Amino acid sequence: MTIRDLRRRTLRTILVAVLLALVTAVGSAAVAMAVASRQMSAGVSTDPWVSATTVLVCGLALGVICLVTAPLHMAAARRNLRQIGLLEAAGGRDGDTTLALVAPAGLTAAVGAVVGAPLGLALASGALWTGAGSASAPETLTVVVGAVAIVVVVVAVNVVAALMTAWRVRGASVVDTLHGHVSASRPTSSSRRIGLAVACLAVGGMVLALGLRRVDLLLVAVGTVVTWAGLAALLAVGLTSLLGTARRGPYSLRFALREGARYPMRVVPTTIACATMVTLLVAAMAYVGSTHQAALDRYTPMGPPGSGILMRWDPDGSAHEVTEAETEAVSAMVTEAGADGRAVPLHTPDDPLWLSNGRGTVVFEPADEFSLLGGSGVPAALLATDDLIDAWGYDVSVRDALSAERLLVPPGTLPGGSGTAVLTGPGGERTVRVEEILPRGPATALLPRSVATELDVHVVAVLVVGLDPTALEGLGQPAQEDDWTLAIEQGPPELEQAPTQYALLAAAAVVVALLLWLMGALAREEARPDVVTLEAVGARPRFMRWVAAWQAGGAAAIAAVAGIPVGLLGTRLLMTVRDTSLSWQPTSLVIPWPPTLAMLLVVPVVAGLGVAALQPRRPPLVRRLAD
Repeated sequence: MTIRDLRRRTLRTILVAVLLALVTAVGSAAVAMAVASRQMSAGVSTDPWVSATTVLVCGLALGVICLVTAPLHMAAARRNLRQIGLLEAAGGRDGDTTLALVAPAGLTAAVGAVVGAPLGLALASGALWTGAGSASAPETLTVVVGAVAIVVVVVAVNVVAALMTAWRVRGASVVDTLHGHVSASRPTSSSRRIGLAVACLAVGGMVLALGLRRVDLLLVAVGTVVTWAGLAALLAVGLTSLLGTARRGPYSLRFALREGARYPMRVVPTTIACATMVTLLVAAMAYVGSTHQAALDRYTPMGPPGSGILMRWDPDGSAHEVTEAETEAVSAMVTEAGADGRAVPLHTPDDPLWLSNGRGTVVFEPADEFSLLGGSGVPAALLATDDLIDAWGYDVSVRDALSAERLLVPPGTLPGGSGTAVLTGPGGERTVRVEEILPRGPATALLPRSVATELDVHVVAVLVVGLDPTALEGLGQPAQEDDWTLAIEQGPPELEQAPTQYALLAAAAVVVALLLWLMGALAREEARPDVVTLEAVGARPRFMRWVAAWQAGGAAAIAAVAGIPVGLLGTRLLMTVRDTSLSWQPTSLVIPWPPTLAMLLVVPVVAGLGVAALQPRRPPLVRRLAD
């Protein structure tokens, strides 16, 4: 019976197998890339949020599998009710009935998962090899064990979904089964369902937040599934109350809602699955945009674009003070690399300096390797020499302020802004004029010459400017031979957000359209007798295309309206807990408004028109069987 059922429904079998193969490939690729990221960061503190995010996405993907495949298993069981009734009437045991319903689901899931796991591993290996070479190849045994675990979970989820249908069929009498009917269970009251949904949402949210704070993968997985179940239950309650309520409008709309009310186990799970996919894609857009913007906000140039910094390191890992002879040697090396090259010594005080204006105090530490190479968050001071001013290319306002012997700091350094302040250091106290006009850079204070004459200073590094990129990169080899380390300023990170965001928008539209096409195929199967009746009374052939368009477009619209705010709120919660647990500065939520708002229109339109276009033009002949 299993093989015959799979052969009779070839399209359904292939569709389910391909869907499961894709999800298994995504899970396997995520595991492989997570393992590779840990290997590549050997010796460096690994960000455990890569693994936590992988578990979260895989958990939601498995939930989508259950939602999409459960209606398929129920439809298959409904079509085979009479055969199952004959099996029971002939003396078949309950185990035979269960096996007849579970075996097709398990076999299809096994085929799809076994095909998808190697595909995902191959894609991940290719991406890692292309991006970072053979050094990024993940550990084989760990990746294979993870892929096998994902295959087992995918098959188990499908078997459990089929078992739920089998248990419902087994509870029916033989007579009802022979007639092709299964009595519906008594519905739970709306208030009880809402209460259970809110309870799941509250418990799951707390477990998820605790798991993210502790970076506990098991708690993350459990909290994700329970929270998602609570949100899905709330959406199911609202969607069930909406179905069948239309009293006006086109008859195709009323027919679509009536069919949805008759078969809620087809419409509700598919809509929840679409909302889940929209949530994931919106969260991906917001997370990528927020992370990129945070990287841009944290970016601190270590020099003008195309420049480099040469440093020498002590055995303890700190920057070595550069002597005058070493500075001259570097200058000769730079001149040899390019005629226009210049070596600019970076002078910093030997001791900390305190700057106070009566409202607040800031301590400027001597510049070191951390403040020079991208900024450490600790205020550092440099001496404003003529060579440094020319190398950085400061504008007229900065040059005039330094000529007036004023101390320059970035905006927001002191409460009250620019004005008079007291600078305290080894040479005593002196009153200085502070101007908050210094652009972002490795130094958070530029000291005028009048202040520097009273301080002990040393050269911490050498700034190299005036070389083209090829010559600057060529300087690295001779510098390394003389125990120098060269760091090149590449400029601010390039944030090409628009292509990524609109690619995710297109993916949302396509994925939702495919899921709803699957729902439309089930609807066409279940509504065949009604369609034939409508054709017999003179309904136009395009009527069912309108019905399919209403069903798909409506479900997609509900999915977009429900999924977008959940995705944004989930991203905000994820970033807040991450920043708190890792002691990071709070990351602002950047909402990509154009693609997000476009999703409200594009996803329903693409889903409705796409599903309607794929509807057959002629309904099949159906022979009604007497009950």
